[in-house]
Amino acid sequence: IIASVDMQFSQDDRAGWIHIEDLSDDACVGNVPLSFTFSGWGRNVTSVSVSSNGVLFFGSGCSNEWNNDVLPSNISQDPFLAFFWDDLIDSGSGEFFEYTTQGAPGGRVFSLYFRNRFLDVTCSASPVNLMISIHEASNLVRVTYSAFSNCIRTRGSSATFGLQGPGGANAKAFNVATNSPVLDDNASRQSMSFLPPRQ
Repeated sequence: IIASVDMQFSQDDRAGWIHIEDLSDDACVGNVPLSFTFSGWGRNVTSVSVSSNGVLFFGSGCSNEWNNDVLPSNISQDPFLAFFWDDLIDSGSGEFFEYTTQGAPGGRVFSLYFRNRFLDVTCSASPVNLMISIHEASNLVRVTYSAFSNCIRTRGSSATFGLQGPGGANAKAFNVATNSPVLDDNASRQSMSFLPPRQ
């Protein structure tokens, strides 16, 4: 069966989600529980790590590297999702991430809402605003972007987007874009999706 899935959580319905306020500069938050086992690339993980610089790692091998690069990259031996890999910083109130897992066993979905700003003032106070979802049943990994300004950096001109398997620089990777403004400020929502292999 081949299916096309376009379901998305509402980004403003996050009551009761776990809130991580302090993203710090070039920092990692580890041991974020999925509340299920994600089977990808022949390995099983039950937690992820999140870099304040826009990368989610499947496991504990988190890197706080701020200088983005084309995938594959040697920043970690663990698989990772470069959802907006750039030099980001928590510059005050309004920068955070929140997460939850919902659903019945076998069909649960982990959701993580991420909001952060750039280290420099190129885009002023324009935030990076997105939702990541990881699906237990299908292995679908999706990032949905919304509410982006027309500043070229906010649209991705200095960021890396893509998914990388285990193995660092020798890993198999799907590089969506690097230093290219692929996000459309006129679109209400846009997304990129991946189906990591189970083996």
